[in-house]
Amino acid sequence: MLRRLGLLTVVLIVGLSRPVLGQRALQPAATPTASAPVAAPDASKTPDTLPRDVPYLPWNFQNWLQAFGWMAAAVAAIWGIFAGVNQRKNELRWKRTEAAKALNDEMMADAKACDAMLMIDYPSGRPFDVPGVGTTRIDRARVKHALMLSFADDEVPMVDRFVRDAFDSLLYRVGALEHYVSRDLVEFLDVQHPIDYYIKRMDTAGHREAIQHYICRYGFYRTKEFMANYFAWEFPDWDRFQ
Repeated sequence: MLRRLGLLTVVLIVGLSRPVLGQRALQPAATPTASAPVAAPDASKTPDTLPRDVPYLPWNFQNWLQAFGWMAAAVAAIWGIFAGVNQRKNELRWKRTEAAKALNDEMMADAKACDAMLMIDYPSGRPFDVPGVGTTRIDRARVKHALMLSFADDEVPMVDRFVRDAFDSLLYRVGALEHYVSRDLVEFLDVQHPIDYYIKRMDTAGHREAIQHYICRYGFYRTKEFMANYFAWEFPDWDRFQ
C-alpha cells in the first residue's frame, strides 16, 4: 500500500514538472536585431538585489505546490475508499450475526422443535401433554417406534404423530441453518450452538439410527447436508429412499 502511494506521488510530481520544463526549453531565445539592440542585464533587478520585503520564490514553486496538493487529495481519496470498504465489511458482518441470532431464536421459540429437543435430551422418558391423549411419557423406545415405522395409509397413532410433528419442526429448523450457511448469509460458527449439543446428544442418547432413517425416508436433504458437512454423519440409506 505504501509503495503504491509512493509511486503515485512520483508519477504526479514528474507529470506536473515536465510540461513546465518543456515550455522553458521550447521558449525561443531572443536574438539581436538591427532595430533592437541587446541590452546588458540590469544587475539592480536580479533576485539577489530585490528589496527584502519582496519575497522571492523559485519559478516552479507553484507547480510543486499544486503537485503536493493533488497528491494529498489522491491519498485522501484512496484512504476514503479503504475506509468505506472496511465499514461495509463490518456492516455485513453485523447483519450476518443478527441473521444467525434470529435463526437460533426462531428455533428455540418453536414449541414443537423444543419438544423434539426434550425427547432427545431425556432418553429415559419424560411426560408430554399430547393433544387428544393427555399427559404421556415418551422415551427413546417410543421415539424410535414413531420415526422408524412406516404407517403407509394407516392412521398414525396420536402419540406417534406428536413425536413426528416435533421432529419435523426440528429437522426443518436444522435444514434452514444449512440453507443460510451454504449461501454465505450466516457463518456456521454463529449458528453452531445450541444445535451442536442436540446433534451430539442424538448419538449419546441412542437416537441416531432412528433420526437418520427418518431423514432419509422423508427427504430432509438440507438437514442431511448440514449433519454430513459439520458433524460427519453418514446416510447409507439415502439412495434407497430417494
